[in-house]
Amino acid sequence: MKLKHSAAVLACAILCLNSTGCSLFQTEPAPVQEPAPQPLKIDGSSFVPPPPTQESSTQKTDEDSLVMSLALRDTERGKRAAQDMDLTKFWRLMVRYSKVSGRNITPKSLPATHKLLVITWRTARLAAVAANKHYPRKRPWVDFLAEDETCRPDLKASAASEDSFASSFTTRIWSVALALSAVLPSRSDAIVREAVEITTSRWICGLAWKSDVEAGRVLGSAVYSQLSGEPEYQELLRKARAELLASH
Repeated sequence: MKLKHSAAVLACAILCLNSTGCSLFQTEPAPVQEPAPQPLKIDGSSFVPPPPTQESSTQKTDEDSLVMSLALRDTERGKRAAQDMDLTKFWRLMVRYSKVSGRNITPKSLPATHKLLVITWRTARLAAVAANKHYPRKRPWVDFLAEDETCRPDLKASAASEDSFASSFTTRIWSVALALSAVLPSRSDAIVREAVEITTSRWICGLAWKSDVEAGRVLGSAVYSQLSGEPEYQELLRKARAELLASH
């Protein structure tokens, strides 16, 4: 009986390793019992232009890019794009950026760095929500290529509940990458390269238009720039730099 149970567990593990979004071996850490860092309120609509109009050349590029992405879905790049979509959760992004940066970014190991990035993430999220409300734009499958199930059909419903310009996913990923690069300049090239790949995955997956992603990078940069002018955030940057220096 034990052998049958072990075989079943092994089979599940193999299936898990060959699928996306699997959480058998990677579970969300327990929340830290401390007050949640408060984000800065930024009106994201002030930093991005309106989305492209239906007849614009940018919209045509968006449509061409989406059609091109269909051919990538079954490639290694397409599989990576599907995996990257799980990075909508902050803790999963920290796992990814920990690998790229060579630091274990957790509340326990690097509390100051973790706090800096949490505040950046939450501020970016609010800024993107403001932009979404100001510039309503439907997801690609609503008015174009309705048959596209995206590379993650399980995420279509949640994505459709929000407008897509500028990409909130991209805004968060990008602003956090800039903050981490600022306090860990020795790994900045690798961190930004990773952010480019992760955010590109969004339009390859079909969950956003290419121009949504580009606008998200602009907004993510603006979020980090605005935060950097705040004295409290500057102090967080200083503490995170000191912490990272001491940890290596």
